[in-house]
Amino acid sequence: MKNKWHLLLLIFTWCSMTSSKVLAEDIFTMQKITLYNQMDIFSYRCSPDVDSWKDFVQQVKEKAAGLWVGTSRKKSENGLIAVAIIPEKKMKLWLDIEGSFRANLTESLTRKLKDVKIPLVQEGPIAFSIHFSLHGDSTSQKDGKIILPESWLKAAKKQARPVLIPDEILPLVWDEAAKPITEPPYIPEGYILQVLEPFGGTIIRPQEWFYTESHRPQHYTWKVTKEDAKLGPYETGVMIQALLGIKEHTGKTPKQFVLSFIEEKKKNAKILSESSERNVGLFTRVCLETEEEIKAGTISQQHHIMYSLFWEDKMDIVAISIAGTPVDLYEKNKKILNSMNSFELIDMKRFSSSEKQTKQQ
Repeated sequence: MKNKWHLLLLIFTWCSMTSSKVLAEDIFTMQKITLYNQMDIFSYRCSPDVDSWKDFVQQVKEKAAGLWVGTSRKKSENGLIAVAIIPEKKMKLWLDIEGSFRANLTESLTRKLKDVKIPLVQEGPIAFSIHFSLHGDSTSQKDGKIILPESWLKAAKKQARPVLIPDEILPLVWDEAAKPITEPPYIPEGYILQVLEPFGGTIIRPQEWFYTESHRPQHYTWKVTKEDAKLGPYETGVMIQALLGIKEHTGKTPKQFVLSFIEEKKKNAKILSESSERNVGLFTRVCLETEEEIKAGTISQQHHIMYSLFWEDKMDIVAISIAGTPVDLYEKNKKILNSMNSFELIDMKRFSSSEKQTKQQ
């Protein structure tokens, strides 16, 4: 967590240092950045790669300023650019001037940013806004008031209850913004992209770590480990399991299976943290962090374990990610284990393409 809090401090400090800088021929001045997530949630969801976030925000600022290059002087105005990023490496923008959504400017900025690397996020969206003034002499926006894009406000007012920003508002407005920007997954230096067959999912792994997979009917297992798991038990690594036919084999729904797994862990392990349920694409996810005794061969050790448990009742499937290392090695290995926490289990594009081919035949 320390690295991520440092990330927040760096971004906001850097922002305040450059907020008075005038860009694009003295037309565009950035005033401030507003974070729409709570800070602890932002810290949990964002990539720990400080440089990628700094470069990303800088690119958004510069490309936005370029929208007004060569324009004749007009009256001073205030505006904001709302940016939302979701775990599928998709980003959307909303550009408002004086409280009104500007579709043409939003589309132009989206095109300008099509080659910009999108930072990695996990377990939910991250959203923030860049507040700016045009033509240099607009009233400063440095008060503490949170300003939302016009389309977000309109969507929120139509709901029967208060809407959580950004998690609940984004599904209501996503299709109204410009076409989402997508790019291949960001792969940090020293890592490679590992495909999880037969589902076509992916996970990033350190180049020097080992990958093994073993499958049997309705039970699929993938391991990324520091030690070679083919030679025996390993100390540090991530194991992902996909279990199909849960109801058939256990008599429980996938959700009931996951909840019973958690209750059993609470009886036998020290619970460090537990998350609430969250929707992540096709699945619902909960996380559990423990310290527990793990036996490898004849040796027992206390391990720091991070469980991510996914389920989908209609598909009758459970997926479990188990990332662990001995307690005394946790500080050394946690950055690597956290980097592998965001993985894709199923490549839906592959299966939708297969379905289309089957129908054509």
